[in-house]
Amino acid sequence: MCLTTVVRQQARVPAALRVRVRLENWAQFEELHTRDISRGGAFLRLTAPPAPGTRLDLVIRAPDGREVSLPAEVAHVVSPERAAATGATPGVGVRFLDLGDSERAAVDALLDRARAVAAEGSNRAAAIAAEPVDVIAALREELGELKEKDDFEVLGLPHDATSRDVERAYLMQVKRWHPKQYRDEPQAVRELVAEIFIRIQRARDTLARETARAELRRRNAERDRKRQAERAFASAAADAAVPHAEARRLLAAGRWDEAARHLSAALRDDPADAAAREWRAIALARAALAGGDVAAAAIHLEEAIRVNPSSGEAIRLLRGLRDVRRRTRREVLARLVRGRSIDG
Repeated sequence: MCLTTVVRQQARVPAALRVRVRLENWAQFEELHTRDISRGGAFLRLTAPPAPGTRLDLVIRAPDGREVSLPAEVAHVVSPERAAATGATPGVGVRFLDLGDSERAAVDALLDRARAVAAEGSNRAAAIAAEPVDVIAALREELGELKEKDDFEVLGLPHDATSRDVERAYLMQVKRWHPKQYRDEPQAVRELVAEIFIRIQRARDTLARETARAELRRRNAERDRKRQAERAFASAAADAAVPHAEARRLLAAGRWDEAARHLSAALRDDPADAAAREWRAIALARAALAGGDVAAAAIHLEEAIRVNPSSGEAIRLLRGLRDVRRRTRREVLARLVRGRSIDG
């Protein structure tokens, strides 16, 4: 693991050099422990690396402000000159010296906190994925979605629909959503169904007029052109944002696990590479989705968005998870309306 968050180096005593490392999140500490502390060594990115054999006092600052000081020794050096010539990272490989009881206790306490934070995130995402959708929640989501759609979409029609198509689609919706069918349901259900039916009626009243249909087609065509241009720009930006040509190739080929491993290797060289961390999380989410593990995918996508709140790919995949929930809602509503008729 290459630690790049060194904030300063200072001489503590003639025989030791203090190096401070600030970790931005608990995942970085758990990775540091797993890949480095538990294995006895790490790589520090330094522009002025000390000589082999130099004793170090490596002070690691956790996200909550706690610090742990680890004794270490420089094992090998990558000079700036060699790094420039070979493309390597300048710095030093360090070997941790024997930890005392107090240092081990401090490391264990931080590790416990890091694992607790990870477990909290896992449980939260799993609870979201497993949360049941009841009838009231399903009706509220249905109403919200109808309010976001245009009139053609509310009736499930293409944009070239005729007045006859509009009337036929409206009658189909009446059979499903007329409030009379729900007169024996609880008041909360009746009120939501009434709002849904009002939205359907408004769509039908608008689309019954040819001039209104023509104007909506024009607006939709303009919106579609803008969306197409935005998607093209977002796709190009996403391609440019994926670090490392090999990672881009693996992601494009759908080889999610290999892409994640490649980006993990890149992060070992440079843990501050935010783009690599973002796209590794996305690759892991893709792999989880391919294996049917929605909860794990949600955890990885949350991590990608924490790294980059504007991550277009992570946001798009989260929308896909919402589609899964939408299908569940459809199943709940299908059970609600099954067997109903306005003549009943």
